[in-house]
Amino acid sequence: MKQLSKIQVNALAKKITLELNSIVNEKNSLVVKSDEYVNFFKNDPDCIILSEIGNKYNMNDYYISNYQQAIRNKKFRKSIILELFTVSQVENEIILETIDCDNINEVISKIKERLIKEIKTNE
Repeated sequence: MKQLSKIQVNALAKKITLELNSIVNEKNSLVVKSDEYVNFFKNDPDCIILSEIGNKYNMNDYYISNYQQAIRNKKFRKSIILELFTVSQVENEIILETIDCDNINEVISKIKERLIKEIKTNE
């Protein structure tokens, strides 16, 4: 395969990134709509304690809410919510993959396959 220009690599990376991130966003939206995520503040012991402390000391809800969101984000980031791919990540994959490949469609499918494995291992 001929050498791709920087513009071509960037355009291809943007295309692949959009496709991959649509998969990630779909999975993330399922998580955000789940009962576990929606009712997290009501069910998590730490968030319940924070609410009780806020009520007891008449604290500003803004601060309590920020702490509760930080707890939820940390707990869900560890196991469920997936990070979006960046164009530079995919550009690097394209550059590495095109070293040994003659077919652009093969490059695209190999990159998607490799990065989709990342999505599945994060589930």
